[in-house]
Amino acid sequence: WLIPQPGKVELDGEMMIADSSRRNGYWYETNKPLDEFEGQHQIVFTNKGKTYKEVFVFNLMSLKTEIPGVVYRDDLVFEFNGLSDGDPIRVLLTDTGFYSRGIDRIDTVLDGKIMISRYDLDHVKDGPVTIEFYTDTEQELTEATERGGRLAMIFGLRREFELKDSTRRPSPVRANER
Repeated sequence: WLIPQPGKVELDGEMMIADSSRRNGYWYETNKPLDEFEGQHQIVFTNKGKTYKEVFVFNLMSLKTEIPGVVYRDDLVFEFNGLSDGDPIRVLLTDTGFYSRGIDRIDTVLDGKIMISRYDLDHVKDGPVTIEFYTDTEQELTEATERGGRLAMIFGLRREFELKDSTRRPSPVRANER
């Protein structure tokens, strides 16, 4: 709901502005540069003379190795920093084909990795593709009004590459061949 003045919501001492939609009502949202946001933060909610504080930690997810511009159909393994074993991660892989289903699933991180199998790629057409990885965390507030509340964070990575048939992979060139 919209917090009446002089109430406010602050993130790390910076006032957050309310936004709204017909379906979801009011919310408070911010976008921050990643290089400034990893680590511990505090949200302070003030309403009707009462103040509530919530501390949370943001762990930055990143790919350990960059994805090349051309990827051949095979089992694809993606290795991450900032994720722990058992963490859920949403994987979206879409192409430009009108009738293809692409990939849209929740996967589980094991040994810092997830895998998209060659079989999974049967749902994706050759050509330009976009892959997205999202983490979505939600926690109940430790200090809340009688109405309760929750803190939700969504973080995503997006990369684009060209997917090609592995049977058409160029043969390696030997040193004595030109």
